[in-house]
Amino acid sequence: MESIRPLVPLSALVIIVILVVPAESQDAILGFTPAGAARQVAVEQKFKAIPTPDEERRQHRIFTSAPHLAGSERNNELARYIADEWRTTGEFPVENARTKQVFKLRTAVLDEATEYGDGMLDVTRAAETLLCPWLIVHGDADETVPMGESEQLAKTAGSNATLLRIAGGTHTFNVAHGMGTPSPQLLEATDRTVRFFVDRLLAPARG
Repeated sequence: MESIRPLVPLSALVIIVILVVPAESQDAILGFTPAGAARQVAVEQKFKAIPTPDEERRQHRIFTSAPHLAGSERNNELARYIADEWRTTGEFPVENARTKQVFKLRTAVLDEATEYGDGMLDVTRAAETLLCPWLIVHGDADETVPMGESEQLAKTAGSNATLLRIAGGTHTFNVAHGMGTPSPQLLEATDRTVRFFVDRLLAPARG
C-alpha cells in the first residue's frame, strides 16, 4: 500500500486542473487574442439579446406564410425584406452552425450584390457567355437548391457545360461539420471533379 500513497496528491492535482481549466477557457475563441475574444463575446451577447419571443413569432409568420423555393417570386420578396432589415441595422449577423460564432456582415456586401446582381454576379448571364468547359455538380436530393437550377444553367451554357447528378446527394453531399468519413456521394463528386480537370487540362498537353 505504501507505493500507492505518492499517487494520491497527483490524482488530487489532476482533479483540480480539470475543474479549473474549463472555467478559465470558457470565453476563449480559437484564433482570437484574449482581448479580441472578449470583444467578440460581447458582440455575440448583444445580438443574442435582441430577439424576443414576440419578435421571433412575428418573423416566423413572415417566413412561413408561403413556400419560398430558390428563384421563386416569394423568395425574391423575402430577399428584399432581409435587405431592408439589413440596411436598417447596418449589420447582418450570421451564426456558424458548428462553432456558434457570430459573424457580422456589413452593408458593403449588400451594396455590391445590389450593384452587380444583374451583371457580373448573375450566374445565368455568365452561363450564356461561358467559353471554357464547365462541370456542374448537383445532388438530386438537394434540400436547399432545386435540381432545376442546375438543369437551367446547363441548358443555357450549351455544349460547354456538363451536368453531373449525384444520386441521393444532399446540399452538402450527405456530410456535415466534423465529418469523420466521407460519404459515397461526396467521394463520387470529388472523384468525378478531379477526373474532369485531368481530362480537360492534362489530356491536351499529352496529345
